[in-house]
Amino acid sequence: MGERTCSVEGCNALEFRNMGVCNKHLHEGVEPLPAAMKAKKEDIKEIAPSFLNDNVQHKKFCQILMAMAFGGGFSAMIGYHILDSCSDDTIFEAFGIFAFYLSMFAVPMNVLILFLSFFNPQLDSKTVFVWIFLHFSVLLISMTLFGEYLTQDMFCGCWGFPGEDCSSK
Repeated sequence: MGERTCSVEGCNALEFRNMGVCNKHLHEGVEPLPAAMKAKKEDIKEIAPSFLNDNVQHKKFCQILMAMAFGGGFSAMIGYHILDSCSDDTIFEAFGIFAFYLSMFAVPMNVLILFLSFFNPQLDSKTVFVWIFLHFSVLLISMTLFGEYLTQDMFCGCWGFPGEDCSSK
């Protein structure tokens, strides 16, 4: 910043905002250089693709959530088959159930991000919707494939209903 000087002969002042002339000559009516204005437009074109960074971040967020949904269900299945009973959970089962439900609880957050993308020009709402749809689809597929392993702890143990044998515990 401030490396170039005014283009008017004999003036050593720094140029004003990449206009090619200093502030004094700009107010005196000296026209800015067209090359300087062209360079300014090129700088804007170089900055514009950086707005896509928000969409890339949301894409990575959804990819992580999809991996948590599928990996969590798979891990819960592995943990269930290691002990194959209603005894204490293994680390696989505990981690898997936690990761799956964390991914499931992120669905409302994704809906909020979609709603906010309608008012944020830096976020492409169509892209946000596609990634939310993919996340929800993977979540439903994982729930279908691994539902038994994710919910088996709810049906273990004695609930004390009439006719239920609770003497084994």
